[in-house]
Amino acid sequence: MSAEGDLSATKDSLLKQVYVWASQNTQETRLATGFKYRWPEAAKRLLAALELSQGSIIALVGLSGVGKSSAQSQIAKALREKSFRAVHFKWPGYLDQNSDKILEFLEKQGIKTTTNDAVSQIIERALKKKTETMLKRNLGNALPYAWKDFKDLQVNELADSIAKYLDDAQNITPETLALKILGPTEYKNWKRNLVTSALSRCHSILLDLRDYATSDVRAMTTDLTEIQSLWQRIIEQGSAPNFVFVLQKELAFSSEAKVAHYFLGKARFFELKPFTPNDLVESYEQEFASTYPFEKTDLEFIARMSRGVFRRFLKYVQLCLETRIQLAGTYEEPISRKTIDMALSDDELNKEWETELRQIFPHAEHWKHASKIIKVLAISGRPFPQSELRNFIELHKGDKIVVIDESDLSRILSKLEEYGYVRRSNAGNKKLVQLNI
Repeated sequence: MSAEGDLSATKDSLLKQVYVWASQNTQETRLATGFKYRWPEAAKRLLAALELSQGSIIALVGLSGVGKSSAQSQIAKALREKSFRAVHFKWPGYLDQNSDKILEFLEKQGIKTTTNDAVSQIIERALKKKTETMLKRNLGNALPYAWKDFKDLQVNELADSIAKYLDDAQNITPETLALKILGPTEYKNWKRNLVTSALSRCHSILLDLRDYATSDVRAMTTDLTEIQSLWQRIIEQGSAPNFVFVLQKELAFSSEAKVAHYFLGKARFFELKPFTPNDLVESYEQEFASTYPFEKTDLEFIARMSRGVFRRFLKYVQLCLETRIQLAGTYEEPISRKTIDMALSDDELNKEWETELRQIFPHAEHWKHASKIIKVLAISGRPFPQSELRNFIELHKGDKIVVIDESDLSRILSKLEEYGYVRRSNAGNKKLVQLNI
């Protein structure tokens, strides 16, 4: 093969590597493939704090999409690598309805409830309401073929023997036995206690709260109340693990900037900030030793459009590569700004931003205006005069196209500023706006 052919093959191989790298846009995939995680400063500080702490209550907050779930899983992984017993999972909702899910999450991370533990707790809970004679009678009915081997044992000897039997049996499980001995109500309490006991053996528990709408504070409050009850039961068992809640910044506080739930009032807060465009470009350069197949200024533009969200940066890189292939069946070198603009069209950006912006701007026109403002500021890459933004926001009224009203623009910018998308400053008699990255 000629030198030119070797170079072409090398570039083709690198482009495939870039595409594979960019296609790993979920934290689950990145964990499984050994993807190099870029640690935000807040995540580094939180990891260091957890290594030294016992019994801390901590809230890891950040804007939607900033990488909270990835930080949570990476922190838990790092703690386990340092021999701390740490678990992380997405809080599934009501504990009584989701105990099995939580126990499954824990087992996957090495926190397993043994059959002996399960049976011991069945017997312990049953003896709170039954005599030893009644308990043995119930066990005899539940285990008719094996009871002859257990009936003469003392109560404190039953757990080990029954557990060994259940480990070998194929027709009965601890769950089946618990339901027969305890009944439906106490069965739920038994399951809940299994979760409590398993978590009490941990050094750190990281809980990613569910994805709530910005108006759905009630659901978040319900979950936090459940989690507080779980925490109290763990404390009552004489254990003091670290508890970390992972939630959206805009939901952690009310509009008056007061803590939205009294349990969060106990917490120390760590805020995860969006990556800067320079952070994202550095991650790319560290992975591939260059910005190929992009010019550095164009990769910086892609990073600005990503608004500091790493998975969005990966997606936009992927879209640019796909668009170039679709245009000519091969890659241009470097990928042109025209191709990037086609890949990151208004329609494509609106699809990406619509869900989060609609939560802030229920009015259809307003979220589209907000999306346009973000794009204009990203293209600019510098503080932009607020008065000039009006010229980029068009309104269709009948057959006429008019610019947005100054008061409407100001209200949209105030909302974007409140939710951390932009920041404003004064320069003489001018108001300047820039992306908050």
